Amino acid sequence: MKNWLQRLFPPKIQHDRVLAAISSAEANTSAELRVVIVHHAVDDPIAEAVKEFQKLEMDKTVHRNGVLILLAPSSRRFAVIGDKAVNALCGQTFWQDIVKTMREAFRKRRFTEGLEQGIREIGALLASHFPPELRNTNELSDDIVDRP
Repeated sequence: MKNWLQRLFPPKIQHDRVLAAISSAEANTSAELRVVIVHHAVDDPIAEAVKEFQKLEMDKTVHRNGVLILLAPSSRRFAVIGDKAVNALCGQTFWQDIVKTMREAFRKRRFTEGLEQGIREIGALLASHFPPELRNTNELSDDIVDRP
């Protein structure tokens, strides 16, 4: 039997709202934000996020300012990671606060809201350090990546 997160997570995420949150966040920054959902078991969500970050070539953005949110519903785990330029400016406390905010919403089965809030907070940080450029090119797709 599937655990509660696996049963509720993918169907309860309102993709259109998450995509709108990503688009809104990226409108105010030159940074890139991606959400990845993996459906296989994940023991180390940060290591899995790093693999996905590289697979999606997020480490090849011009300013090295990408952020990835990885969700692993079958393992009831998630991770939020940033590229070199983001990590240099935000500090570990920022990531811990984002994870705490999202975890609280997820525990209340408010998955879309947790993602939206995390994306808004990440977007605000990115906008303050990486303002949009004159020709603000979207280097990476905003689509949610759904992996088996």
